[in-house]
Amino acid sequence: TIAQNALTDNANFAVSLLSSDHNTIEGNLISGSSDTAVLFETASYNVVRGNNISESADGALTLQADSNFNRVENNNISEGSDAGITVADSLGNELLSNSVHNMGDAAILLINAHGNRVQGNDLRWNATGIELEGSTSNHLTANNASHSGGTGIALENNALGNVINLNATNFNAAAGITISSELQPDSLFPGNIVAYNTATGNQDDGFAINKAGHTLTGNTAKNNAGWGVYAELGTINGGNNVASGNV
Repeated sequence: TIAQNALTDNANFAVSLLSSDHNTIEGNLISGSSDTAVLFETASYNVVRGNNISESADGALTLQADSNFNRVENNNISEGSDAGITVADSLGNELLSNSVHNMGDAAILLINAHGNRVQGNDLRWNATGIELEGSTSNHLTANNASHSGGTGIALENNALGNVINLNATNFNAAAGITISSELQPDSLFPGNIVAYNTATGNQDDGFAINKAGHTLTGNTAKNNAGWGVYAELGTINGGNNVASGNV
């Protein structure tokens, strides 16, 4: 257990776990790291809880290289130069009830990450809220990805089979939610499900579904500067979507 420490102004990582499992990192003050503040590499079944992580020169917290089944919850992350929480080449992690603000890249970034749960996070005021690249079968639920300098939630590069529901994506400088991942006939995963999200007051479209095969159900888009819902031919209308007051 690494708990109740002040880890400040480090020339490299503040905390690094390499092939180390079943650890708890809790209640630490971590600031001013010259690299990623907290790095997991092939490190699984760990808990990162209740830490304050700020002012890292790179990302704040990165789980990579088969860092699986970790739980990251109730952390306050802010003022970093790169992404807040990155999950890369890893699966089955839970990112729960974290606050991530004022990061230079996405608040949460999933790269080739599968079967993760991202729920109840406050992700306002970042360059992007949540970004998925080549990531499948993730659940993004009840996050606030608003007031971003770009898009609230973006799915790219074969991000398929994900469920995006009950998220707030409001007042972003670009779109609320965008999907540019294309469902091919031989795709191993189904299209994404976008359900019961809100997109209000964005400077572009509320929902921009730029490729076919994805399902929209029960979403609300109001007062956006672009379309409320832009849906490519072949998008599946699950019903009960509402769009009003959009340009």
